[in-house]
Amino acid sequence: PNFKPIPGFPGYEASDDGHIWSSRRGQRKQLKGGWIRGKKGKKKYRFVSIRNHLGAAVSKTVHRLIWITFNGPIPDNIEINHLGDKEDNSLGSLELATRKQNVDHAQKTGLCPFGDGHGRALLRDKDVLEIRKLSKNGVTAKELAARYGVAPTTISAITTRKSWKHL
Repeated sequence: PNFKPIPGFPGYEASDDGHIWSSRRGQRKQLKGGWIRGKKGKKKYRFVSIRNHLGAAVSKTVHRLIWITFNGPIPDNIEINHLGDKEDNSLGSLELATRKQNVDHAQKTGLCPFGDGHGRALLRDKDVLEIRKLSKNGVTAKELAARYGVAPTTISAITTRKSWKHL
């Protein structure tokens, strides 16, 4: 792998294979299997706690550290998208994306289920299509809500296509 110092974090290096290394004592040291393992956050991204140029400990996601080390700053309103497995932080598996591009990618790859595929969905695709049809034929949101066991605001979001946009 190729190694580069992480900007703003003296004594730490990133490798293009997706690992963070400590070189704080003058030479690169393998830590716990060769890299700082970090912990998984709520969204299952690996992060590490490292010291910045002021000596303060900060938590950073590994994929962002890899990106800024090899490609420079991440522009405002842009995210890092994993092209495959979220645990693969290698440089070749990362790309810049807008929020919409990132969400679209997650939905296409099944990382972010929606519609019938979402485990907590109260309705099915066929229900949503039927709700839209019945609404056009004059059935009120209140009646539809009672029939399908959801709130009238849910019916409104469906009929105005604020939710279930994929149908």
